[in-house]
Amino acid sequence: MPGNHSFCELKSQGNAWLDDVPVFVCGDDPRIHALKPAPYLFLLAASLLSQEPAGCLMSEDSPAGLQAGLAAGIQVIAVPHAMADRACYTEGTAFVDSLIDITPSRIGF
Repeated sequence: MPGNHSFCELKSQGNAWLDDVPVFVCGDDPRIHALKPAPYLFLLAASLLSQEPAGCLMSEDSPAGLQAGLAAGIQVIAVPHAMADRACYTEGTAFVDSLIDITPSRIGF
C-alpha cells in the first residue's frame, strides 16, 4: 500500500482479508528511491514476495500508480476512481469499475 506507514495501518483496520497479505510497502519506506509514477515501490514489493514482477498482478486506482505498476513490469488491473478522468487510464492489463468486478473470468485468467 502506498502512502505513509501510519496511514496504511489506519486504512487497513477492519479489513480482515488483509491479514492474509504477507507484505506491505508504504511510500515512506526508506528503500524507495522515488514515489509513483516511479516503479520502485512495486519492484520492492515483488522482491519481498520473492516474485518476478511479470508474475505479479495488482489493482490500482490512480493514473500514477498504473504507470508505476506497468513500468515495474507488473500486470495491472485499472480500477479508476469514480471522480477521475477516465482518459488518464489508457493502459493496463484489464479495466474494471470496482474491486468487486475483479474475477478470474472478467480479467482473462
